[in-house]
Amino acid sequence: MLFFKGLLPKSFKNFKIKIKTKIVTTPPQPYYYSSPPPPKKSPPPPYYYSSPPPPVKSPPTPYYYTSPPPPKKSPLPPYYYTSPPPPTHYYPPHHYMVVEVVGKVYCFRCYDSKYPEKSHGKKHLKGAVVEITCKAGDKKIVSYGTTKINGKFSITVKGFEYGKYGAKACKAKLHSAPKNSNCDIPTNLHWGVNGANLKVKSKNYYEVVLYAKPFAYGSKTPYAKCIKPKPTPAPYYYKSPPPSSPTYIYKSPPPPSPAYVYKSPPPPTRTYIYKSPPPPTKSPSSHYYKSPPPPSPKSAPVTPPFCAPRPEG
Repeated sequence: MLFFKGLLPKSFKNFKIKIKTKIVTTPPQPYYYSSPPPPKKSPPPPYYYSSPPPPVKSPPTPYYYTSPPPPKKSPLPPYYYTSPPPPTHYYPPHHYMVVEVVGKVYCFRCYDSKYPEKSHGKKHLKGAVVEITCKAGDKKIVSYGTTKINGKFSITVKGFEYGKYGAKACKAKLHSAPKNSNCDIPTNLHWGVNGANLKVKSKNYYEVVLYAKPFAYGSKTPYAKCIKPKPTPAPYYYKSPPPSSPTYIYKSPPPPSPAYVYKSPPPPTRTYIYKSPPPPTKSPSSHYYKSPPPPSPKSAPVTPPFCAPRPEG
């Protein structure tokens, strides 16, 4: 064996000497395995599955839906679209039916405050504000809208359950006139001041349209065309009975007619005088009237007393 003195440290000098003498004095001993002997060759052990055993063949397990179960069978087969699917609903199902109120507002240019029904000169009014009030139980839903250049307004009432309360729960009225407008006197045309009831104009599954009759404002000062020129000369207006005509009016009894008017009682009528001869007398009778004869007019001749005929025998 070779030993390299220069490569070993100084502390190992004695140990080197001991090893040197040991190696020289004794022969090298055979190598003994201090570890277990190598395993003998044997067939490989059987393979054992460390994972779960393979499933036993069995009928397939039933399928369980993780989603809601399929609908029950109905007598009618389900309809399958052969064309593109129908469009989805525009309004979500949880929303209320949309309620819309429409109407018009006019301006009476020729407004008569004493006789409003005689007002005329209607024109569309732009910028008027209309108020819609709907009662939903104990609460009120109020919405506002402004008229356009054609005088029309369209107001959507949000949050009102029309299917529960109906059109009777809503009213429309005038709220304010256009700013800096001469036409700012509210009139009660079609209950525009007190509040007008609404009626159904159209209705479908998603929307209902209610309408109000036209409202109107009046003008403070009438327009020039409202004042009609007075005719010349002005016609005479009878405030009392008509004046007397130029015909003659009798203030006393009418004048006498040219016919003779009796101023005294009329003359007595003449009695009828027999001009025929008196009846013949057969013989003088003994009987005479003792009463005086009847009076006769002076002009009539005096007739002798009538003598009754004597009875025969």
